[in-house]
Amino acid sequence: MDKLRIMSVFGTRPEAIKMCPLVQELASRPEIESLCCVTAQHRQMLDSVLEVFEMTPDYDLDIMTPRQTLSTITSKCLLGMDEAIEALKPDYIAGLTLLGGEPMEPDNQRALVPFLRRVSASFPDGGKTLWVYTGCTLEELQDEGSRWRTEVTGEFLAMTDVLVDGPFVEELKDISLRFRGSSNQRIIRLR
Repeated sequence: MDKLRIMSVFGTRPEAIKMCPLVQELASRPEIESLCCVTAQHRQMLDSVLEVFEMTPDYDLDIMTPRQTLSTITSKCLLGMDEAIEALKPDYIAGLTLLGGEPMEPDNQRALVPFLRRVSASFPDGGKTLWVYTGCTLEELQDEGSRWRTEVTGEFLAMTDVLVDGPFVEELKDISLRFRGSSNQRIIRLR
């Protein structure tokens, strides 16, 4: 049986501190091929964390330039993701998961939708599933008056198979839950 391939993507020091132990745990499992892609928004700070964890990324997008906006950063990340789309091609890869850095932040939604269109076009007829983890709720995403709702939110949600919503709450942490960290989070099948 082929290994399950999981690519973890992160770029800032706080994300690296949280993600490096996960990437190492994934790599320790014989049934998983763990890939690491860094965007390197915080080059020096990120590299210091990678050094502590003795990690060398499989892919380094090195996107940081002076005085760029969040939209520019997100767009550069997505332009560098051609290899990620290529990595999704094998039949044993079921799909793509977006988490960390809040994918439903309004600017991130705008930047991610073109990438998700490319993924959908590359794998038509539901060939790959899309899971999205967000700290906001589905109701907030659907509310026209919410700060989370944008001109692309409906399209984003229409391409999402499963939404795991709600913030992680330490007091509600439950390691027995599948695919979520705290009991307030919901797993919602959207399509």
